[in-house]
Amino acid sequence: MVNIPTIPFIPRRKRRVVDMTNHVVRVQLSDTDEDRVVVTVHGQIVTIDDFATAFELSMDGVTWLVPQFFGTPDVNTVVFIFSVVVTTATQWRVPHPEDWIFQDGEPLVGPFSGEIG
Repeated sequence: MVNIPTIPFIPRRKRRVVDMTNHVVRVQLSDTDEDRVVVTVHGQIVTIDDFATAFELSMDGVTWLVPQFFGTPDVNTVVFIFSVVVTTATQWRVPHPEDWIFQDGEPLVGPFSGEIG
């Protein structure tokens, strides 16, 4: 009888897939201002065409607030400024993703809504 040694199975590591899409990474309330929300995106944002239709907040999921202004302190951050205090906002959405203009010319992809935090 021939004795064949067993070779242990070593699983191969999966290749890391690098996400190159332009999408919202995080939405959080401002640490310093009660009327602002900070949106972090993956991708280099150039501008927002129509900020009043590009982003909305809600306290209850029924009534949606639109921003009055916006700013881009760096290429991955957009700060939306509202006319009211938004510290109780719990939800966000992007009704018109085509308003988000990125340096690579590619569109904003989902998620287009979520919870703040």
